[in-house]
Amino acid sequence: MRMRMVQALVAFVLACASIPAVAEPPSEAFQKRVQELARWIAAHSEYPAAFKQAPNFVFLPPDIIRHSFSGSSMGYSSQSNSVQAAQLRGAIYLPDSFELGRDDYILLHELVHHLQEESGKRFACMEAREREAYVLQTKFVEETGKGEVPNDMFMLMLRCDVRLL
Repeated sequence: MRMRMVQALVAFVLACASIPAVAEPPSEAFQKRVQELARWIAAHSEYPAAFKQAPNFVFLPPDIIRHSFSGSSMGYSSQSNSVQAAQLRGAIYLPDSFELGRDDYILLHELVHHLQEESGKRFACMEAREREAYVLQTKFVEETGKGEVPNDMFMLMLRCDVRLL
């Protein structure tokens, strides 16, 4: 598993080498929204509102994110093309089409993963880690009325004892 993850990371780095990522730091409005979402997460979970280290944000074309993070070595089905964003080792990868207000639920989901990583929280499987982020995302969307929630069948599949062939 660890070797596949390293291979996926190498493939991701190579794929991104020819794609210019947005290098400028996120706007002040974006940084403010990150802090607001971190406080929201803290109010709805056991995670703190403050980061030990703020995540690095990388904005890439959506197809690069889907290609780089949808493989089974990253914990997703190799048939998945629904990966919109990703979080890995202190970095959050968002689509370059990301828009504050419209896509806050995506940012919130990835911030949950960042806080999971920072806290050192252990999960029985990758699906349990995703489930927690989707549960918080669903609460956020229900509360704000903005964003998308996973369907019930998808949530049922996010269990450690379910394996897709």
